[in-house]
Amino acid sequence: MDEEKLKYFVSRYKELDGDELIELHNRRDTLTEEALLALDATLQGKGLNTDILSRFSAIQSEKTSQPELEPGQRLSQSILARVCRIAFILPIWLPVQHVISRSEIQIGGIWAGLLAGILFYVGYRIGDQVTLSVCNSDNITFQKKKLTLWLLLIGAVIVYFILHVFAESLVIQ
Repeated sequence: MDEEKLKYFVSRYKELDGDELIELHNRRDTLTEEALLALDATLQGKGLNTDILSRFSAIQSEKTSQPELEPGQRLSQSILARVCRIAFILPIWLPVQHVISRSEIQIGGIWAGLLAGILFYVGYRIGDQVTLSVCNSDNITFQKKKLTLWLLLIGAVIVYFILHVFAESLVIQ
């Protein structure tokens, strides 16, 4: 055992907060002998019981035994991907909304609700397919996938506003 290494690890671990020490404790099988001794001494010095941490670590590892998702899969489940899917509903619904609200045709609430539900579903499915094809593409990097999703989101919003202005100009004439 090297005393210099032990002193180094003790001084380094004293600077860590409780969460960082627990994270380090969870990876204790990767530490050297000096690092283990320094970690145990630091934990005891801060009043953290290593036996309880070991039990907690075992429980956490059982809970997190699910396989780690690939970056593309994580991206497809992200907030950005969800918003992108929903944004595709807007341009599909807008023309129908203007036709219903501006026309002389009177339709019942049930039919309007059914039409809205169908169009929302179609818009979401289109957005879902486009988003998944971007996220699962093997030809582009993770950063380009993320950029593409942002561009799709911005594009859907721009198309929505263009259609809105176009529909309003038709009503005015």
